[in-house]
Amino acid sequence: MHKNAPKSIKQQMRPKEILRFLSKLCFQNGVSGCWIWQGHKDKKGYGQFKWRGRAWWAHRLSYRTFVGYIPEGMTINHKRICRNPSCVNPNHLEPMTVQDNTRDMQEYYAILD
Repeated sequence: MHKNAPKSIKQQMRPKEILRFLSKLCFQNGVSGCWIWQGHKDKKGYGQFKWRGRAWWAHRLSYRTFVGYIPEGMTINHKRICRNPSCVNPNHLEPMTVQDNTRDMQEYYAILD
């Protein structure tokens, strides 16, 4: 999975697949808090979920499943209320271009300095 080339998720998970996905979560502070991915993660902490024969970013699948279609070429950004790469709460996620995501992260880390 190449992080600079987001893939469009055109299909929806079936109920059985959604239950398997949800079984990988730990809910912090109820459903409004972070949904921490307990399955496989990459070295940066982003969750990965095996679905339909390949690995998908868990946060992208969560957004697609619980919010809707992700436009081709868009990335899914963790909002500033969260910034946890292991979080897959769709309310903590938003679609944006790679350029906007990079700019948002630079602004965020500039505030922290």
